[in-house]
Amino acid sequence: MDEHYKTERTARFYSEKLGLGEKRLNQILKEKMNKSLTQLLHIRLVVEAKRKLITSDQTIKEIAYELNFEDRGYFTRFFKKQTGQTPEDFKKNRGH
Repeated sequence: MDEHYKTERTARFYSEKLGLGEKRLNQILKEKMNKSLTQLLHIRLVVEAKRKLITSDQTIKEIAYELNFEDRGYFTRFFKKQTGQTPEDFKKNRGH
């Protein structure tokens, strides 16, 4: 997942890579990690977004583009839904 999370966000892609059905892949992830593939992808995207917001001088638009979001607004809505705060607020509260 680490290699493809920026561009591939479907269960089909990962299940094909692993030679499993989508349903079986999600069953395994639920059993072992108590998370769906989508949840794990969202967590990975948020971790990377937070890392970039804290450590880089990139704009939020640049980060959104690098993480393969269609636009800054979509990225902001995604980030807020996942974390409860906007990327701007997250960056500001981290002393940058």
